[in-house]
Amino acid sequence: WEPFDIVQVSSDDLTFQWVENNLRFVKLTKPVFLNKKWDGNIYNVLPEWEYHYAELQVPFENEFVAFPDAIVVEQRDLSNLLQKERAWEVYAKNAGLVYKYEEIMQLNAGNPVTGYSLEYNLKSFEP
Repeated sequence: WEPFDIVQVSSDDLTFQWVENNLRFVKLTKPVFLNKKWDGNIYNVLPEWEYHYAELQVPFENEFVAFPDAIVVEQRDLSNLLQKERAWEVYAKNAGLVYKYEEIMQLNAGNPVTGYSLEYNLKSFEP
């Protein structure tokens, strides 16, 4: 096994931030309420991505773990003839990030030309 990625996680009174590849992302903000919006890329050089709380206090379950109380953060939902960008994360109460999905595709007349798709799923958790 080799490390895939190293991240630094920090928080302050209003945000939960994640630093990956020297880029800082604002993953969560306080207070939490449905449809609250913020720029997840405000502290980096990437174009604005408007994050928002899409679902609150919902159960999350995969084939490995289950949590009764989670939130869904929609990060990107853009689709046209030239690009498809879809990204969201699920955070469970008292556990943190439990699921991540990201798909970024460059299209030609709606057909994929280049891009990637990734999915992270939590396999185990011990409080």
